[in-house]
Amino acid sequence: MKIRYFLFVIYLMSSCKKSNKIPLPNLILSNPVVENYFGRNVTDPYRNLENLNDTTVQKWFKEQSEYQSKIFSKIKGRNSLIQKMKELNSRYSYGIRKIKLTENKEYFYLKKTVKEKYFKLYYRSFFSSEEELIFNPINFKPDSKKEYTINHIQPSWNGKYITVAMSYDGKELSEMIIIDMETRKVLPQIISNVWPSSFLGINWLPDNDSFTYLYFPVTDSSDKNFKKNTKSVLYQIGQDPKKLNVILSSKTHTNFNIMDGDFPTTKIKSASDKYITAYIAGVNNYWNGFYLSIDDLKKGNLKWKPLITPKEKSYRSSGFFYKDKFIFKSANESSNFKIVSIDVLSDKKEHEILVNEFKNETIREFTLTKNGLFFTTLKNGVEANLYNLKESKFNQIKLPKKSGNIRLESFGNEMPEVWVYINGWTNDEERYKLENNNFVKENVIASSKYPEFDNLIVEEIEIISHDGEKVPLSMVYNNDIKRNGENPLIIDGYGAYGSNMSPYFSPIILSWILEGGIFCTSHVRGGGEKGDGWHKAGKKTTKPNTWKDLIASAEYLIKNSYTSNKKMTIFSSSAGGIMVGRAMTERPDLFAASIVQVGMMNPFRNEAMPGEGGANYKEYGSIKNSIECLALIEMDPYLHIKNKVQYPATFLTGAMNDTRVAPWIPGKFVAKLQASETKKPVVFDVQYNEGHSGRNVYEEWANIYSFALWQSGHPDYQLDND
Repeated sequence: MKIRYFLFVIYLMSSCKKSNKIPLPNLILSNPVVENYFGRNVTDPYRNLENLNDTTVQKWFKEQSEYQSKIFSKIKGRNSLIQKMKELNSRYSYGIRKIKLTENKEYFYLKKTVKEKYFKLYYRSFFSSEEELIFNPINFKPDSKKEYTINHIQPSWNGKYITVAMSYDGKELSEMIIIDMETRKVLPQIISNVWPSSFLGINWLPDNDSFTYLYFPVTDSSDKNFKKNTKSVLYQIGQDPKKLNVILSSKTHTNFNIMDGDFPTTKIKSASDKYITAYIAGVNNYWNGFYLSIDDLKKGNLKWKPLITPKEKSYRSSGFFYKDKFIFKSANESSNFKIVSIDVLSDKKEHEILVNEFKNETIREFTLTKNGLFFTTLKNGVEANLYNLKESKFNQIKLPKKSGNIRLESFGNEMPEVWVYINGWTNDEERYKLENNNFVKENVIASSKYPEFDNLIVEEIEIISHDGEKVPLSMVYNNDIKRNGENPLIIDGYGAYGSNMSPYFSPIILSWILEGGIFCTSHVRGGGEKGDGWHKAGKKTTKPNTWKDLIASAEYLIKNSYTSNKKMTIFSSSAGGIMVGRAMTERPDLFAASIVQVGMMNPFRNEAMPGEGGANYKEYGSIKNSIECLALIEMDPYLHIKNKVQYPATFLTGAMNDTRVAPWIPGKFVAKLQASETKKPVVFDVQYNEGHSGRNVYEEWANIYSFALWQSGHPDYQLDND
């Protein structure tokens, strides 16, 4: 082993001198661990990389980071690409996110100008009123010298208070303050151990003086109990945050069978709600649900009553109460979902179907207003429609323009208003207020002009996968593209958790097309584009369909001369790393490059993460189950790297503060690939002050695009050897 390692280092050094003059990072010595799982030996050559406290491991990560920095500084067109992206984005004089409305139609939102680094909290008393700056995160703990950013806001129903959650260095666990809007002052209490950007956020009670949230006892992401034993807490304005008023946990309700890695969280959807809903949540899509009258909650009478079980397949937290009826989206015997209701006061709790399953469309969002039930559907994950059900009359509402994705916003069943957000591959998101089936545009941010994208073509087709299944494939390109096999092409996908890869508009993403590229999305199995069955067909034992769908899409694009195997890059992030990693290890001949951001490249070791990887075993499978364990081995990209195979050029990222995908997960993949004697570059970007998301968007996408263009042979994006 040592002789082979020495010879390979000599080979790499000589190869380096002949090519780009950038010294390759040192290989880290392998320390193989062999374990037997249900009669099968599994060799893990770089288990030593999991010890992030080891100085040798730390040095290796540091050298990888330095190497990638040198590589990208040498790609000639990268800096000009950053400037192009900035110019495109600067056409928005400012950006707005996380718009929150109160029942009084007050607006709270985060806003950042082009020149500013962080989003600040702003307020409008009504849509067309002057805005007011309420809070700048730079004023939170200024002596700490930490750069806090706002990741969640939630006003009370009447706008009297607003919670503001903040974190730093990309961390997701946050500290939270409360602002009194009557005085515009921050209350003295700081609530810690919260993660409101996920786990159903902050839920105000109708009294506007208290709210619920999920409390995390352990905040150290390296602790074995991280993400375990969480509990729902009721907080009253002014109380000491350290004195927890626990309303639901594994200890308070032992008969609910709440496991260590479950998240007992709560939801209130409207100021008029009589009940609060509790969910035993996880990464799976169908949860146990309970309910409790809000009056009993305030009295401390915590006798939660059963509401739904996973067998009823109520989709996550989509349900809401209307008086004594619970309305929810169900996949029970309806892969494309149906909308049903149950009367919680009835002993039988029989289901009443409000909207039946559509044959070729999946039901997505839905909300109830004074004007009836509004809901959206998606066909193949890319074609959105809007419907209304009122007094048993069912009708489709004509949209102001074709849409690939729709979001809905309302105040609940007591109010008539509903806002419709429309988005697509080539049109920016637009916000409309729907009044008497008429759409009145109410954009909080002014639309910008992009004449560069006037000639874009969107193709939505279905290709035939390895087993005859039809897989949706989206393509976006300029109308002057020639199908001659010479076009740089990026194909992305995800294929996990039942999540959709729905159309969205981004000038930065579309800047790839300005460089002569084609951008594609393969809506592979494991996602939710074709409903619950589509998700099931790409998880655990059926996971191979995910990467085989991507391979089939790539083969179609090559066969039909959109690109070639010398011009194609596959791309994804997080759980999509399984898809990309297994596609490149199964068919390395198909791709010029593979790129994965914070990717799950070693799912076989997911349960070795702090907190045993949370509840992600419900999506990937568990090593404790004989059948799922073998499926994990099959889906693990790291375990499938072979020596002396010429793999595509590979660019991976990882983050030291990532609590979802530990940095050693992509790190091990990089280490093994670098030692495999593949000749193309293997580059690893290690972020030390970031988490699972939150990098500099311009540098992030410039790195992705310049790497792909470099490997596809674009003359403007080759290494500068001067």
